[in-house]
Order: sequence, then C-alpha cells, then structure tokens
Amino acid sequence: TIAGKNVGVAYRSTIYSVKISMNPEGHAYCSDMARAVDIVIENMKKTGKNSVINLSYGMCRTVSLKLNQFMSLGGIANVAAGNDNTDSCSYGEYIDFDLDKGFIVGSTNRYDDISSFSNYGSCVEMYAPGSHILSLDSTSETQCVYMSGTSMASPMVAGVVSAYWSEYSDLSNDIIISNIKLNSIKNKLNPKNKIINNNLISLNLNFTLKKKRYYLIIALIVFLIIICLFLYFCLKSLSKVKINPIKDIERIEYLPSPVVRINDEGI
Repeated sequence: TIAGKNVGVAYRSTIYSVKISMNPEGHAYCSDMARAVDIVIENMKKTGKNSVINLSYGMCRTVSLKLNQFMSLGGIANVAAGNDNTDSCSYGEYIDFDLDKGFIVGSTNRYDDISSFSNYGSCVEMYAPGSHILSLDSTSETQCVYMSGTSMASPMVAGVVSAYWSEYSDLSNDIIISNIKLNSIKNKLNPKNKIINNNLISLNLNFTLKKKRYYLIIALIVFLIIICLFLYFCLKSLSKVKINPIKDIERIEYLPSPVVRINDEGI
C-alpha cells in the first residue's frame, strides 16, 4: 500500500522490511518491536536518507518512546489507531507519542464516514481510507486481496509522507508534517457522533505558505546580512577621514560687505 507499483501510493520508494518474531497467536514482545525501530534508526544513519516508518500493529509505551527517538533524529512514524471503535487517546500506549513529528491514523470508508471499527480521539490527527482496500496478498506472488482496518489506513499516510519527501528531500520532518496537515481535506468526514479531528489525507505536492515562509526567512536573513556589511564598510570608510577644525577655520577669509551708493538720480 505504501509503495506497490500497481496498488501503492509512492511506488518509487525504497522498502526496508524488518521482521518481528511472533508466537502462534500473533503476539510479539514490545522489546522486539523496539529493537526493530533501532534497526531502522541504524539504517537511516548509515544511508543518510529520510526514513518513514509504518506500524500496522498494536502499540506499547516502550515502542512509542522508541519512535520518539526515531523522529527526533529526523524520521516520520505512522501508527495505526486501532480497531476497537473507541478513543485511542485513553490508552497509555499512545499518550507519549510525539504528534508534532508523526501520525496516529484512523480509518474511513468509501462514503467518507469514519469506519465503524476505527478508533478515534484527539490524538488521531489524520484519517485515511482503510475499509475494503485492495493490496497485495501475503500468501500469493500474483494475487491481490481486499482488507480492512486502521492497518490499511496507516500505510496510506506513510505513502503520502514518502511522496512528499521524494519531491522535497531537503525539508525537515516537522515542515513535511505541517504541510500534510495543512493540505488535508477539512471537515469532509462524517463523524457519526464521534468527536474527531476532521482531517482526511490528501496527496497535494504543492506546498502551502509554510514552505514559502521557509524561503522568505532565508531571503530576509541574506538581505539583513548585506545591509549590515554595507553599513560596516561605510562606517569604516568614514572613520579614516580626519578633520582639523582649527586649520579649516583659519582658511576662511572674511571679505568686507559690499557698499551700495545711490546717486542723485536714484541709481
């Protein structure tokens, strides 16, 4: 869903798969999941490339804190909100997650309703399609399959993040996050009596004023530097001019005032 050539959002992305061991019931240790994030951090430092993490599995506080470390180093994490139709923010697992540098993602359906199973809450800042999503089938090399869940919605956002960074690789994660939020479709979703952040993900690579301000600030700084250099050299030049006021006064010649005479004819 993130980078599939036929069913992906950003098919030119490079995928690094980190396998986490699970027991027969499909459960994994939080320490193993945190170690997986460590591997991504190590790879990001080694390659020097912008990195995006998608987590389509249950959270725990250990992993949340490890993701914050990953994001503090410049990465962006996208986390599935869960499928319990409840407030994700009431779970301690999500409380520590840095919402300024990553996304907790809820699910929507084709009618732009919040999916009946999707978690929600103030910490779920972004929603993406997650009901009846076509993607690859893990049991086949050639077939696709329809699946539903916030695990399908989170990689949608991860794909959008990757697409942005493909175009603007020089920008920091907080600027990417800000523009994705600003470019999201507002008040499109039907909350169905749920209190939500009404933001639907949108892939719009035209940056908003945030990016323009980014370059405007640089231009302003350069302008101020030029002005300061100009004033510095002007003052330096003036400091070299020596004036002797006494000699200058001595050079002044006082001439007598002209006398005007009027003759008898008034001339």
